[in-house]
Amino acid sequence: MYDPIEPNRFDKDYRDYDLSFANATDAKELWVNLCFSMAMTSLLLFPDNVENIREEDDGLTIITKGSRTREIKTDKVIYFDEKIVDSFDVYDFFDTKVMRSHEVIEIVDSDDFVKQVNFYKSPRDSVSTRDLVATSRLSREQLLDPSYGNGIAKLKVLRMLKTEGITGPLSVRTEKKTYYKNPRIQFFERVISTRTKPLHTFEEVYNMNQIEGEAWKMIQKLRERQTTSLE
Repeated sequence: MYDPIEPNRFDKDYRDYDLSFANATDAKELWVNLCFSMAMTSLLLFPDNVENIREEDDGLTIITKGSRTREIKTDKVIYFDEKIVDSFDVYDFFDTKVMRSHEVIEIVDSDDFVKQVNFYKSPRDSVSTRDLVATSRLSREQLLDPSYGNGIAKLKVLRMLKTEGITGPLSVRTEKKTYYKNPRIQFFERVISTRTKPLHTFEEVYNMNQIEGEAWKMIQKLRERQTTSLE
C-alpha cells in the first residue's frame, strides 16, 4: 500500500513561515492546497488514487485504485524523501470532556514521549471547546511497548495540564482557597507517521524563486473566490 506522507499542522519545522502565498495558515493546509493546484493543472499525474508503486529495472510500475497499472519508463528514479529507519512521529488525539476555559496553545516537555501538547478548536460541537493532540517521537520497539501506549500518554498529558495550571470546573470555594476538579479527556485515535529526511529542506524550497505559472494562478483564484464568498 502506498501512503503519502502528509505534514502535521503542529510540526515545529514549519513554524515562522508565511504561507499566505498558498492561501494556507499551517503546513497541512499548504500541502492540501498545493496538491489540489497541481492536480488541477496536470502536474500531479496520479492524484489521490495510487495504491502501490513498484520500481522496475527500466522505470516504475504504478498500481492505481481498481488494480489498474501504469508504466513509466525512465533511466533514473529520484526519491525526494528517504525514510529514517526506526523512528516514528506519533500523534495521540484526545477529546476534551471537562476542562475550564484557558488561553494555553501549547505545552512542551523535554522527553520524546509526549514531548508536545497542542490545543485546537474542536470539530465536534461547541465553539469554545478545544481538543488536544499529544506528539511523541518513538522507536519501533517503543511502539510495541505498552509503557508508551495511549493510556500512559493520557496520564502524562493530565500531569502536564496540572503543571500548566489547567483544571476542571469549580469544586469547592472556601474563605481561604478555591478548589477545582481535575480535567477530563478521552482518547480518540493514534496516528503514526514514518519520519523522513527530504532531499531538499523546507527552508530551501521556500526560498527558491517561484514560477508563477498555471499552478500559482489556480491558488490565487481560490484565494480570490474565498475572499469574495466571505464578503
